[in-house]
Amino acid sequence: VQLRNITSGRDPAVGEGAKSCKILISAMESKRLRSIDISSNMLGASAGKVWGPLLNAHPEVEALLLEAEHKFRHGYKADACNDLLENFSPTNLRKLIVSTHAEADDAGAIAFASILAKAPSMEYFCYRSNACGTPGGVQISEALESCSSNLTYLDLSDNYFRVEAGIALGKAVSRMNSLKTLKADDMGLE
Repeated sequence: VQLRNITSGRDPAVGEGAKSCKILISAMESKRLRSIDISSNMLGASAGKVWGPLLNAHPEVEALLLEAEHKFRHGYKADACNDLLENFSPTNLRKLIVSTHAEADDAGAIAFASILAKAPSMEYFCYRSNACGTPGGVQISEALESCSSNLTYLDLSDNYFRVEAGIALGKAVSRMNSLKTLKADDMGLE
């Protein structure tokens, strides 16, 4: 299901949009979804509470896309990411794209690392342009070990891992026998 920017850059938990989102999510909960794209819908601290039930109803989802491609590009709030992923336990997640254009958010990275650690079937992981620093980078790098045998695509570009997270990433990548594409541009690995 593709539900990109259905809130037109507004917080989906506020105003008339909240009612529409809840009705739409309720209708989707009984479907068997292979892919969920809720890009550009995570504005506001409470957005994760709105979209979380959709993820929780679909632990078998194979692809999850969360990109901030709207014109506002303020990134997603860590609280919203935590609320979104709090009860999500994917059983078959193979593709995860998170590109939020955040302004330094290790808490968001740590939330997504917890999902990555539960996804041994992961083949495609993109965590681009999230301003992830060293603490989040270490967590993501360590979580990558759980899916190292299946991962073929990894994009961590435009984050701020620095040396410590770069070392952790190097260890994780050394175990990725299936990796075909690695993008690590502009990561501050000094």
